[in-house]
Amino acid sequence: MDGHLRRATASTIISMVYDKEQEPTVRDVNDFVACLTRAAMPRAHFVEFFIWMKYIPPQLAGWKRKALASYQTDYKISKDLFDSV
Repeated sequence: MDGHLRRATASTIISMVYDKEQEPTVRDVNDFVACLTRAAMPRAHFVEFFIWMKYIPPQLAGWKRKALASYQTDYKISKDLFDSV
């Protein structure tokens, strides 16, 4: 029930603001919010404790590759929504 209510609310807001009624857009926005929520949790990542980990190259750090890929995906979604206005 909660998922249906979130999807319906997000669909309504996106259709009013961006004039889009596509389910993939709603899914992408929901995925972005879920990812952002997980990333913003305190103590969610070891790099918060071991600052030197930020200097590990992405080829050796799976978490860094995932973060960079997530950034590129989220940037594309945000840019597409912004450009459609």
